[in-house]
Amino acid sequence: MRLFLFSFFLFIYSSQLFSQEIKIGKRPAWTTPINWIDDSEKPYTSKDLHYLLTSEQYNIEKKEEYNKIVYKILNSNGVSEGASVQILFDPLYQEVFIHHIRKIRSGEKPITLTPDFLVLQREGNAERNVYDGTNTAIMNLKDVRVDDIIEIEYSIRGQNPLYEGLFSKAYNLASYYSIAHQNIRILGKKDTKLRIYSPYSTQYSPIYKDRNVIYDINIKQTEGVKYDDQAPSWFNFSNFVIFTEFDKTKFSNWITKLFSISSREYNSAAQKAQELTGHIENERTKIEILINFVQDEIRYLSLSTGIGAYKPRGPSDVLKDRFGDCKDKSLLLSTMLNSIGVNAFPVLVNSYKGQYITDYPLTPQIFDHCVVKLEKDNQSFWVDPTINNQEGSLSKLYFPNYGAGFIITDTTQKMVEIPFLNHSRTEITHNYYLRGSNDPVEFEVETEYYGKNADQQREYFENADISDIENNYLEHYERFNYEVVLSEEIKTKSYDETNMYRVSENYRINNFWVNSEKQPIREKPIYAEIIFDNMIWDFQKRRNSPLALNYPTEIIQRIYIHMPTKINVPSDWQEIKNDFFQFSRSLNYQNNIITFTCKFKILSDHVPLQQIDLYKNDIEKASNLVGIEVYPPAKSSYKEATYPQFNWFFLIGGVIIFGVFTYLAILLNKKYDPPSKHYKYRYEKIEGILWLVFIGLLIAPIITISNLFNGVYFDNSIWMSLIMPDSLRFNPIVAFIIMIDYVIVIFHLVFCGLIIIQFLKKRSSLRILITVLYAFNLSYAMLLIIMQEIIGLGVNTDPYLGFLKALIAAAIWIPFFQISNRAKETFVYQRMPKNAESDQNFPMFPNRNKDFTS
Repeated sequence: MRLFLFSFFLFIYSSQLFSQEIKIGKRPAWTTPINWIDDSEKPYTSKDLHYLLTSEQYNIEKKEEYNKIVYKILNSNGVSEGASVQILFDPLYQEVFIHHIRKIRSGEKPITLTPDFLVLQREGNAERNVYDGTNTAIMNLKDVRVDDIIEIEYSIRGQNPLYEGLFSKAYNLASYYSIAHQNIRILGKKDTKLRIYSPYSTQYSPIYKDRNVIYDINIKQTEGVKYDDQAPSWFNFSNFVIFTEFDKTKFSNWITKLFSISSREYNSAAQKAQELTGHIENERTKIEILINFVQDEIRYLSLSTGIGAYKPRGPSDVLKDRFGDCKDKSLLLSTMLNSIGVNAFPVLVNSYKGQYITDYPLTPQIFDHCVVKLEKDNQSFWVDPTINNQEGSLSKLYFPNYGAGFIITDTTQKMVEIPFLNHSRTEITHNYYLRGSNDPVEFEVETEYYGKNADQQREYFENADISDIENNYLEHYERFNYEVVLSEEIKTKSYDETNMYRVSENYRINNFWVNSEKQPIREKPIYAEIIFDNMIWDFQKRRNSPLALNYPTEIIQRIYIHMPTKINVPSDWQEIKNDFFQFSRSLNYQNNIITFTCKFKILSDHVPLQQIDLYKNDIEKASNLVGIEVYPPAKSSYKEATYPQFNWFFLIGGVIIFGVFTYLAILLNKKYDPPSKHYKYRYEKIEGILWLVFIGLLIAPIITISNLFNGVYFDNSIWMSLIMPDSLRFNPIVAFIIMIDYVIVIFHLVFCGLIIIQFLKKRSSLRILITVLYAFNLSYAMLLIIMQEIIGLGVNTDPYLGFLKALIAAAIWIPFFQISNRAKETFVYQRMPKNAESDQNFPMFPNRNKDFTS
């Protein structure tokens, strides 16, 4: 990044040269000399290099630009970057003139260096089959040291003839490095009409002098720009300014002329279209055949030299050579579609700026890609002819989110919105077949890719070596498992109509229950790893830009874990949703199968700066929910059957404990029989809110019985795995805790029964006993939290939710039964009254406030 930005000021992107030789010449007379001073002692934050001056001047009439660059080398890294001068130019229409290169060292006389440039044809995008014909003139400076100042002056003469003499150029107003003085000067004739655009600046006023108009921008003491990681491609870290003679009409006329073709070119495309589709009657099928032909049969190759940077090659040449760039392929496809009666047009877009390109003025430089719009059955469809291996019907074709584009027709003079229809998603299904703890695990994976994802996977499997694919897949799963073996070759199937691509895999995991150090483990984490890998949670937090997201992304990952025996798995469902993503997870257990499902969908292409903290908190929560832990089977081998599945020991012991607690409850019911001071004010009926309490008392033992039989208590495999020393899950402490918990549950069941009986009989002892019950429930809820958080023992339900319910119940009903008159005057009866006042014949007084003396 730093090298690129440094080079920007050395070879500003616009016009360049007609000769392949670098020439020596004087500074053009039309330029204005700009002096500089060394202010590097000021506390700039930039390291390596500091620009003392960047002066960029352009003469519109002469089509010539002048550059003066002065920079100081601050450290050894700056020596590496500043000791090489590079100038880019296009030899087809540009020539370079070096005016002087000087090296200034403190305490010594400035040294004028003799230009000694090596001209190379360097294609920076050759790996993408893009060749723009740009040459690079390189001069390596000798004996460059820290604190040296390098001064360079050069001019570039010439303009791409396709501009037809119209001027259009953009300038950055900041750099990665600090700049003491930045000067931009545009000189044109007095009648030159320039449109000026700058997103963060005020209007730049022209200066009229003699017969010229001058725009002169001077910016002092600019700090270096700090670039954030993972910023959106459309975001501008620094300000810039665009000067252009193009307006909507000029641009429309200019681009329409470039894309115009002769009748011979049209007939060539029409003849090929007839050859491909003449035997087809269905028009949609014809369209799809032509799209597939241009996408897959015409190789992508961009020779964007000179006029080729903007003017497409004719369809006849493209068909003959069987290669073309985006504009070549778009012109060919639109022409072929038009020849069969389908309205189709090339469309200019920007693959980085997307919809934000509408903020910019119409100039040749703002577009970097070309696609096709076609109209069929009163619907608009969009096609990118540079995408290979696309399948599916016309309505299912994936089209990137370009946001906006300029349609090339004889009448269009504005940008149009391009709707985005996302057909892309990925659905992954994992099946783990667990046997014994020493047995290998069979692992099956089936992945269905839709839309863009299907296109990418289809191309990957068609072009990559199958052995490389298999190794990549194995390496992926070995992130989580020690020894993974491919059971059979990976299978694929393409569903062309829906544009779905399915990949099926089968593996054997030989040491599923060991870690990377080959040590046995007591729990195995299993992750929805594809979703986790697509979450952006590790990013630069202190930033100056929005955070880019991988939009569109939609993934559903289902994991089925087939257990050899019945186990206890609490159900769970959680969701996190905001304006940027939605995530949900569900966990269920049925028929010895654990079902763990995670869903993740990105809803926006970025997170605004002011909402980064919200996103960060939510995505970190979601990233912690993409996994579960599975415990090893109790048996070392699935073939072993040395003990029954049902825990009869717990059942018999539970019956005995139930009998003991029942006996104690009967004693308590007899012995604890306090008199009530409120008997003479008693209510004969249970009324009002007390019935709500009674319903809760009836539900409590039902829930307790359900938890008793659905819990771990009667699963002998779990019990044996905890008490057998050779088990991977051997843990006598947890076994003891389960026994204590079993006793507590039975106690709670019996105690609830006692409370229900006393409630119906309106016993005077109920107010104290029910207070004990609510306090017991609260204490037990706290115990469950301790069991999960401190001891690490899983429980059936969310312990925090259970604690909250118990706390609310205790806070409401304990004061109610101890303070309210309704409770005091309802629960007043003794089992065995001890005096006459308590007798049932005692007269009842409906008005308790009336005074009775006998």
